[in-house]
Amino acid sequence: MYSQIYISTFLILLPLAIAIVIALLYVPRVDRNNYCRFEEKQFFDKVRDYCEESKFKIDIPKDTKLGANIILSKGDAKIALHIFWSRNCEKNVDVNSIYAAVAAKEHYRCTSALVVTNSHFVETALDLARALNCKTIARDQLLDLSNL
Repeated sequence: MYSQIYISTFLILLPLAIAIVIALLYVPRVDRNNYCRFEEKQFFDKVRDYCEESKFKIDIPKDTKLGANIILSKGDAKIALHIFWSRNCEKNVDVNSIYAAVAAKEHYRCTSALVVTNSHFVETALDLARALNCKTIARDQLLDLSNL
């Protein structure tokens, strides 16, 4: 009696399990680890594309050593964007990138600062970003960039 229940349950769940596996294999998705394989220019271009999708006006500063790779503007908002690229996502963002974005915010008279990376942030960088009101976007959140 119990074996019949187990067999009938198995026969009911087997097609469902197969359908789930097929869906997971064939549903298109963004492999967030692909950002680790990008070269620096590819990553920069991808971030710029996400910003363009969000209808930002994009200005590239002549001197990116002042902390911002891109100045974004839309309406009254003006954002100093600092892009931190790490080859193969080996290095995480430290406090220096936060300082650079906040300095660029002041230099370019922006309303906010943002640091974007293809890697992750160390905890002290996240703490500093919260204290200085600097937004952070790691590789797992990059698709959120188009929703700014």
